[in-house]
Amino acid sequence: MAGRSGLAGWQWLFMVEGVMTVGIGIVWLFLLPDKPTHASPVLLPKWKMLNERQVHTLATRFIIDDAQKSAGSRVHISLRDTLHVLANWRLWQHVMVSLVGMMPAQALGLYFPSIIQSLGFPKLKANALSVSHIHT
Repeated sequence: MAGRSGLAGWQWLFMVEGVMTVGIGIVWLFLLPDKPTHASPVLLPKWKMLNERQVHTLATRFIIDDAQKSAGSRVHISLRDTLHVLANWRLWQHVMVSLVGMMPAQALGLYFPSIIQSLGFPKLKANALSVSHIHT
């Protein structure tokens, strides 16, 4: 689609992926329940996805898994709590170390097929070798 409507191929790629992501998000709002004890979609609260027995079973299993998540307990996170976390210098230090640690691995993963191809392997075999090396 490169050149159509005055947009480059990469622009079309971003637009198609963005539209798909937003579309899936909207669909999930119509399917995703807000809590296990109220198994109705967020935007369709009167539509019941499960019968009463299934809701009871789900809620019971949920509480057995973690008693702190019982139906009555709810944690409220205030704006002050959020700002307190974002002001924590240790958190930002951890984020930066994690990002810097990931970058070389991602770069190697992106360029590994090209590196193998430059060693004389055909394109398909270079891709196969890079996948088998990364995932084994």
